[in-house]
Amino acid sequence: MKPGIFFLAVFLTLAFCEEKKSEFQQAVAWYSQKKFTVARDLFIKVLAADDFNAQACFYLGTIYLIEGRQTEAGQYLKKAVELDSANPEYWHNYGLLQYKLKLYDVAVEMFKRALAVHPGHMASVYHTAWAYFRLHQFEKAADAFQVFINTFPDYPDNPVIKILIEKIRTGLAAGSLVSGTVSPGSEDIISEFDKNKLKEKSKIIESKAGEAIDQIKMEIQIIE
Repeated sequence: MKPGIFFLAVFLTLAFCEEKKSEFQQAVAWYSQKKFTVARDLFIKVLAADDFNAQACFYLGTIYLIEGRQTEAGQYLKKAVELDSANPEYWHNYGLLQYKLKLYDVAVEMFKRALAVHPGHMASVYHTAWAYFRLHQFEKAADAFQVFINTFPDYPDNPVIKILIEKIRTGLAAGSLVSGTVSPGSEDIISEFDKNKLKEKSKIIESKAGEAIDQIKMEIQIIE
């Protein structure tokens, strides 16, 4: 190959890579602004050019999860963890999908994979507790919630989570909750937790203590 042709080929290849990199960065920017439709279309373009891009798979799968398109979410989140098994976010969101599908035992395993990579992954600790609760493994749920509080003592919802732990342990002691069985009392606990959480958020707003929330790097929401 002549030198001129060789360098032209290299230049065109680099230009193509820069264009795709720019599309990916644009997609991430739109995702950050919660403009998921625009971001989705860009991630699809990125993956059309490079279907081994684990980050793009993760973002696209997460968008599909948000949109409720669970089949597509599973396709891309599964591929993300296959391409990069060392990223706790990938395992966590794959676990969220299992939770949404009510495959709580599978969700626990996915969250454990995230925690094996990063033991301090906040959302995985939290959602492991809820998955145990949904599996009616109430002792494990209470223990997992306690681990969350101990690990993240500054999380704003901890006062509500402490009440939740107390309700679980009281229910176990009274027999209204029985681990390993469907317990009607569990739905009452979830309902009360939701109400208490709303009250706690109102207190934070009234006291203008929003700075405390800003210190939490990852917003955790109930995934019921």
